[in-house]
Amino acid sequence: MATIKDVARLAGVSVATVSNVLNNSKPVSARLQERVFLAARELNYHPDANARGLKESQSRNIGILANSIQDAFTAEMVTGLHTSLLKRGYHLSIFTAQDIHFSSEEALKALRSRRLDGLIVATSIPDDETLLKLQSREIPVVLVNRRLSTGELNSVVMDDSRGAFEVTAYLVEQGFQRIAFITGYWDTWSEQMKLEGYKEALRTHGIPFCDGYLQRCNPNVPGGLRSAIHLLEMPDPPDAIICGNNLVAIGVYQATKWKGLRIPDDVAVASFDETAWAQIASPPLATVAQPVFRLGETAADLIIHTITGGPLRDSKEVVLPSRFIIRESARRNAKTSTGGDRGSRGGMDSRGDMDSRGSSIKSPKGTEGESGRAKRSGRRPVLRGIFLETPLARAVISLLPDFRRGNTCDVEIELAPIEEVYSRQVETLRAGKGTYDILMIDNPWLPEFAETGQLLPLDDIIKAWPTDYFEDFIPEIYRLYGLYKDTQYGLPFLPGVQILFYRKDLFEDPLYQQRYRSKFKAELKPPTTWTEFNIIARFFTRKFEPESPTLYGTTYGSQYPSGAVCEFCPRKWAYGGRAFDENFDVRINSRECLKALTSYMESVVYGPPGFEDALWDEQVEVFARGDAAMMVLWDSFATALNNPSTSTSRVIGRIGYAIVPGGVPVLGGWALAVNRASRHLEKAVAFLRWVTGMRVARALALLGGTPVHEALYDDPDLLDLYPWLRIARDSYRLARQRTSPYRGGPIIIPESKYEEILGRAVYDAVKGAVSPQEALARAERELRKLVSES
Repeated sequence: MATIKDVARLAGVSVATVSNVLNNSKPVSARLQERVFLAARELNYHPDANARGLKESQSRNIGILANSIQDAFTAEMVTGLHTSLLKRGYHLSIFTAQDIHFSSEEALKALRSRRLDGLIVATSIPDDETLLKLQSREIPVVLVNRRLSTGELNSVVMDDSRGAFEVTAYLVEQGFQRIAFITGYWDTWSEQMKLEGYKEALRTHGIPFCDGYLQRCNPNVPGGLRSAIHLLEMPDPPDAIICGNNLVAIGVYQATKWKGLRIPDDVAVASFDETAWAQIASPPLATVAQPVFRLGETAADLIIHTITGGPLRDSKEVVLPSRFIIRESARRNAKTSTGGDRGSRGGMDSRGDMDSRGSSIKSPKGTEGESGRAKRSGRRPVLRGIFLETPLARAVISLLPDFRRGNTCDVEIELAPIEEVYSRQVETLRAGKGTYDILMIDNPWLPEFAETGQLLPLDDIIKAWPTDYFEDFIPEIYRLYGLYKDTQYGLPFLPGVQILFYRKDLFEDPLYQQRYRSKFKAELKPPTTWTEFNIIARFFTRKFEPESPTLYGTTYGSQYPSGAVCEFCPRKWAYGGRAFDENFDVRINSRECLKALTSYMESVVYGPPGFEDALWDEQVEVFARGDAAMMVLWDSFATALNNPSTSTSRVIGRIGYAIVPGGVPVLGGWALAVNRASRHLEKAVAFLRWVTGMRVARALALLGGTPVHEALYDDPDLLDLYPWLRIARDSYRLARQRTSPYRGGPIIIPESKYEEILGRAVYDAVKGAVSPQEALARAERELRKLVSES
């Protein structure tokens, strides 16, 4: 274990100098600060209250490090622990890791500086080596639902392997053959034991293990929902699902509701954890009950035993038994309380409670009547939509059974890349065809499409809808999506706004803070201007700073034309530039726009090669690998960055979020509109109302969408998936559209033409084909010509 003397010896300075640097108590030269920080890092040294002689008497304070205390399992375990400790005169300090690796390491740093008599670890992180180092610093450690491979630490665990074997064997005996398992993090001891029992039961009963039926997810409601949707859409879906805990089970129940399936008739469900919800669920949930309160009590016994017996006492493991409680959700041909066919059931709300409104959707008044031909023939009419291929569009397809239950029509949605979506919709609208009933429209396309006269105006229609339908829409989003010349042609569907993402761990690291302060005489913090952005980007680019921890200072999505325009516009607006003035005269060739373009050209130098082919998916990959310190990205593309269940990201928990430099992000995103030439207008409007309404909003957001409703920006599950939601909410108030600003008279400039001209100018300048002055001059000439010909 390193001491402050070791740090001083390695750095070649006095102990007093080390103390002054680490405690920031007296000024020390930048050169000496650098040596001290490097030595402390190499020796893994952290100031420790215990090492300063405060361990002379017991604090009677025990710490627990848990993923979270929001789930019922952990809350009950902590209650048992706390109750038992209080009886013995000990206090409990709770530290949460929120399932994020970096946060756990940060929590351990805090623990090392606290005066604790012992630590209980109820997470899968940090790793075994870190825990052994912690105990070596004379902080006794007890593990909960976890075991070290070497057995060197005291632990209390559940008999998860036996519980999983029993529930799987019961389902097989009931006649289920395609049994899926939705588990949490595979690297936890508890989940590994559950999987071991599950696989052993399948082997015992002669059922081959199918890798496709094993799903890994965040062990919460969104994770269960996503995994169950995936399983239920397999060509040969499972007839039974075992859940790692009851939060996952709630997500599975929600998925069956959206898919129009019945439990257990269509799919049986069983779970671990016996909670009150399991008993009142409809149908009641079969569970592997575990003595969770006793788990906490036993952990208290073990930690006190470890403290009083000394940390070097022989380790001890306590295994608590579980029992399987059989209920209707896992019984073959069980009689459920809901009754009726699958289409007549009420729904369950986003928290697992029954929704008295059910799934029926009334068609709004005020639309034209649909064709009677389908009615006379007895066939259901089919609505057709053309959507951009996105996770949200796929989520809508997954939830379509819910819409069909309340409407006498079917829906077919085609997915296509952006260029194809645009060209197909242009062809449909200009020809006045009813090829597509529902159109997914990129924000900049709306003026062009609305002026064709082929989009259905919605103002009179939505007046007949209940007022509470609109109350929770975020005002900025509702106003910016689908509104043209004071007429509502569409409703918000997939909003998007740019956010600054940065490596919080690097920005807060004392070593890099010291280096930046020494070099620039300023504090290292998220940039608020594009000048600061470029300075910091250079600082973290190894080509220019060989000691940088990252290869690149930033990433970018510059692909022509959309990417180039979206990178240029926030800089243009921040510097006061614009493409057109108030009289619609072209003003792109200005000093302000030149400054913006030059700034962007510099930014590209601090990113990876191949800017011409990079778009937003590639940005995410570079940043997630840990290769870049910052990036500006759409919130809707960032879901992989902070999701441990689906991402190979190396920056999980290390990410900070801020308003983009300059404070004027680009507004992106899509609205849904109705083709006026549709033969099924009433049904099309009903679909629009269903898919943009609050009833399905949370499910769509959990499956990959961006919320349009205010309440969802405070939803704990969504904040866990998308921690940047509140920054995004603030960014929508500041954002501008990249569309041509003209809104009157006979001239309509298609966004595609405007974007092509501006995007080509930016692209060529960054590529070095022309100077920035030449690029802007050419863009101004071409835009003037476009205006004169329109």
